[in-house]
Amino acid sequence: MNEVEIRKALDILKKENEIIEVRIIGDYTYSGYFKNIDNLIQAIKPYQNDNIYFTLNEIKEDCYSRSQSEKIVRSNKQTKTTSDTDISGRDYILIDIDPKRATGVSASDEEVTKARIVGNKVYAFLRDQGFTKPICAFSGNGIHLLYKVNLLNNEENRTLLERFLHTLDMLFSDEFADVDTTVFNAARITKLYGTFSRKGANTEDRPHRISRLISVPDSLEPLDRAYIQKVVDLYPKEEVKTWQNNYQGNNAFNLDEFISKHGINVIRKQPFKNGEKLIIDCCFDSNHKGDGAIFRLNNGAIGFKCFHNSCSHHNWESFRNHFEPNRFKNNQISYNRRLDNKPNVEYKPQIESEDKGKKFLTFPEIKDKDRSQIVSIPTGFTLLDDKIIGLNKGELTLVSGSNASGKSSMIKQLCLNAADKGFRIIEYSGELDPTRSKSWTVQQAAGRQFVEATKYANYFRVPQNISDKISEWLSDKWKVYNNLYGSNFEQLVADVEDTLSTETCDIFIVDNIMALDLSDISNDKYERQKLAVLRLKELAIKYNIHIILVAHPRKSVSFLRKDDVSGSADLTNAVENVLLVHRKNNDFVRRAGEFFGEDVASQYYKYGNIIEVAKNRDLGICDVLVGLYYEIESKRFLNDFTDNYCYGWQDSITEEEPQFGFPQFDYVMTEQEFFSEPTPSDQLPF
Repeated sequence: MNEVEIRKALDILKKENEIIEVRIIGDYTYSGYFKNIDNLIQAIKPYQNDNIYFTLNEIKEDCYSRSQSEKIVRSNKQTKTTSDTDISGRDYILIDIDPKRATGVSASDEEVTKARIVGNKVYAFLRDQGFTKPICAFSGNGIHLLYKVNLLNNEENRTLLERFLHTLDMLFSDEFADVDTTVFNAARITKLYGTFSRKGANTEDRPHRISRLISVPDSLEPLDRAYIQKVVDLYPKEEVKTWQNNYQGNNAFNLDEFISKHGINVIRKQPFKNGEKLIIDCCFDSNHKGDGAIFRLNNGAIGFKCFHNSCSHHNWESFRNHFEPNRFKNNQISYNRRLDNKPNVEYKPQIESEDKGKKFLTFPEIKDKDRSQIVSIPTGFTLLDDKIIGLNKGELTLVSGSNASGKSSMIKQLCLNAADKGFRIIEYSGELDPTRSKSWTVQQAAGRQFVEATKYANYFRVPQNISDKISEWLSDKWKVYNNLYGSNFEQLVADVEDTLSTETCDIFIVDNIMALDLSDISNDKYERQKLAVLRLKELAIKYNIHIILVAHPRKSVSFLRKDDVSGSADLTNAVENVLLVHRKNNDFVRRAGEFFGEDVASQYYKYGNIIEVAKNRDLGICDVLVGLYYEIESKRFLNDFTDNYCYGWQDSITEEEPQFGFPQFDYVMTEQEFFSEPTPSDQLPF
């Protein structure tokens, strides 16, 4: 055994003077309770040919008075070892990834590599879910991920962690390695790092290896329980019995018939503990070969996931709707879209023409608008999309808010969400030069998992290698206007039209109208703004794009309203949507309560920012508030504080790039190599 490794592991994993039970399993089982690490190491030395384990979670103080206090004793019927009720609280979640092999033997090098591959997948997935950094360890045969938590030892958390491990098993266990679903109990023992794993004969092909910690984060931050629940929520649930499925639930759906009917190619089937996984090509992106999976549980529940970040938002519902888009057609309410006539800026009355039709139409002559033909760009803000569906192409949205309310952050993230779904953006900023605009966008795309803290409070930077990957990903999705060409409105529109004549664009950001030079349009300030917004409406309709226009509000002593937008009233009258961005500060708390009433306003005090839908012409929505959390590290707005959206640039990260967070270890020694002290080989990624 390696005394230094043992001391290091216990120093990191245990608090000072904490009780540790050592469990030794060989021909017999032995147990001992220790607070003194020197005593512990001396006591286990005679048992180096056995497998030595320790309790991971904190033990109640009473257990120290048991007969094996500060010594090792052979267990018998009278010996009390640690049970789940002896644990005072849960300190760690253990994820144990073990290669599949015959029982009672050590893993081969090839099998260890298979476990490492699954370990990297689990590590990257949980990182992208927003998990804190874990302690990474090698058990001697497989991989351990230890996440620091601070959970009560109760039945609710026991069930949560059991389901968490079953979810990881469903997602990542394959024909070569399993995620162990049995290690959820509070009194779980695990390998004492620094001791050997001894299973079967110690052979060249299947050697006994020493266990050890691989990597430890600079600080062990407890993981919030909500992140664990977020992963558990991915586990398929039985379909609720409703009239839509004739109250049959999952029994009303035949998955095999569905697969056959739609020609879905099942590459292979992989069983897991509670069902089977059907590996398929992702239907949402033809480049994602073999990266999709349908999960069929033994209870009939069904799920779907694509393991590429750009498709991570798709679930079974969206997968099924992809093949059966009209399955609820007869049960849905059809909404007719209100059509706005092109603004009449001519003074001479138009003559009725054949191509335009009659000036006044009877109802039978009016053609119904099929809502399925409207392209609505999702904002990515869940509650906002629930209310307004999205931003319709061919329309304008005006965004306003007080200084530092989050307007630019909201717009940039909205556009990042759109870019991730294949929409393209042109951005004009009269306040940010292209360099600062890029830096802001890249920081949001990186997310808090890929930014670095600096010596300045609340200032975070994106490492250059990550910035390069994001820039490459956005290269055909987002263009920023070079404001060295000035801020003249006519010049900007001409340049945008020139681009739109040869390239596809879906969103045009104008930030903001007050920064534009409108002097060529009219001598009157308000007339200039009116004509400018009408010109933008023409542009949106002509090229079928959505234009986001930023306008600052006047100084106001009351709660910000639509009428407080600075400039001509035609700004808010002409656009289809008006979104007001509020920052939750003392002014918001005081004024929102006065306007909406304290019962309503107090529901939003937990958020960092609030988007108010002050106008939505399409569905007639107004005075709707959408609360969002603000994440300082990434400048992102979050639907839920556990959100950690992964944009498509992360698909380019490989396990061979340690700078992207995959833990590293230098070498795993066999027993023979340990005693002969060889020179370590090249580094291997975990």
